[in-house]
Amino acid sequence: MDNIKFRFNSHYLVTVFCIIISIFLIQCRKNNNSTQNEIHLLLNRHPFTESILHFIPEYEKQTGISVKTLLLSEEEYFEKLITELSSHNEYYDLFMVGFPQMWQYANAGWIEPLDNYIGDPNKTLADWDFADFFPELIKCSRWNLKHGEGIGQGPLWAIPVNEEGYVIFYRKDLFERFSVKVPTNYQEVYEAAKALTREVDGKQIYGFAHRGVRSWSTVNPGYFTAFSSYGGHDFDENKKCVINSSHGIEITDLFIRTLKEGGPPGWPSYTWYEGKEGFLAGNFAMWFDANHQAAAFEDPNKSHIAGKVGYLLPPAGPDGEVRSNTWIWSLAMNKFSSRKDKAWKFMAWATSKELLQRTVPYENINPTRQSVWNNPETIKATNWGEGEYRQTAELLLSKYARIRWTPSNKIPQIGDRWAEALQEIFSGTKTTKQALDDATKDIDRIVSN
Repeated sequence: MDNIKFRFNSHYLVTVFCIIISIFLIQCRKNNNSTQNEIHLLLNRHPFTESILHFIPEYEKQTGISVKTLLLSEEEYFEKLITELSSHNEYYDLFMVGFPQMWQYANAGWIEPLDNYIGDPNKTLADWDFADFFPELIKCSRWNLKHGEGIGQGPLWAIPVNEEGYVIFYRKDLFERFSVKVPTNYQEVYEAAKALTREVDGKQIYGFAHRGVRSWSTVNPGYFTAFSSYGGHDFDENKKCVINSSHGIEITDLFIRTLKEGGPPGWPSYTWYEGKEGFLAGNFAMWFDANHQAAAFEDPNKSHIAGKVGYLLPPAGPDGEVRSNTWIWSLAMNKFSSRKDKAWKFMAWATSKELLQRTVPYENINPTRQSVWNNPETIKATNWGEGEYRQTAELLLSKYARIRWTPSNKIPQIGDRWAEALQEIFSGTKTTKQALDDATKDIDRIVSN
């Protein structure tokens, strides 16, 4: 009797177990089907990313594909992204990159090359028109994975969605009111910054502002532009760090003195978000950063300085040459994604002529497509300063703004160490020469490891 009871209980338990497993497998298939009908985006907070959020519901309705997005501030974003990719996580299908991250992630094998998608008529929209992108921006999106060379060669790793050159935004009203000369060189920037650091109508104004956090992102905009215009280079032809050259020391010393004597005391904590907001609020007479921020500065609904802003090309160096650095935000695809076709479909949509044109009113004003930049609607929307903005933007893109970094998969580490040296100079713990000499040695070690 006990044996019969045991056999009955065993049969019952097996039946229950099989039912549970069946339910689990059915649910897994449902979840897998659900996951396969969606894509996941990891994005940094930027005018392009914020602008496309307005149109994603429309894309979901048209395609039936659910789009999940995570939007983070820049420093948080890069920390999250490298964690996801280095663990070979397939969850995020698409993400934003600049060229330092593109070089780093492509070298590590974390980015999907895109040439096969562009060349396949079954995967690309008929009117997508790859040739419409500015050629210089496509050139910057290719790299052959060789340290120190190869920009414009090898696979296409990303599709550009926003370009920035660097200008000195300046308060025309303050320069006129206090009879300060609009600067034409970096010594005059220093003098104007000192002259305009003053109390104005009961409010403290600082003459000059720039990013300052201990990050490669501080080196990239105005500072590297000034450094390059003075004849400075990060590496020589032998791939040795040379940021401590006589030219590099001279301009770095002048640039940091400008910030110490004519800039805000909290400079080492400034990201571009704080700097942009400070200029919007009327706290600075000059702000040296990405030109696309003009859209916010000229918006009377959010800006205290709308209609009062001028746009200066970066000053030339001693040899008369302007050598602006640049930045290109691009969309890239996760090498480990299991939804690559759906991811490419979204990427093609997000970088199409129609979508990029529709993002212009949402501050994505430096489009990467020639047709969008030259569209009458874009011209009307960006005709600030009686055309001064467009004139500087066109000169930067066509002539002056280029990637000044030497290609390497270690630019973030190199730039972080360089920014540390700038903060050491600002704080007075080291002279300019000492800080750059020490950073040069460390950067050579970073590259050799």
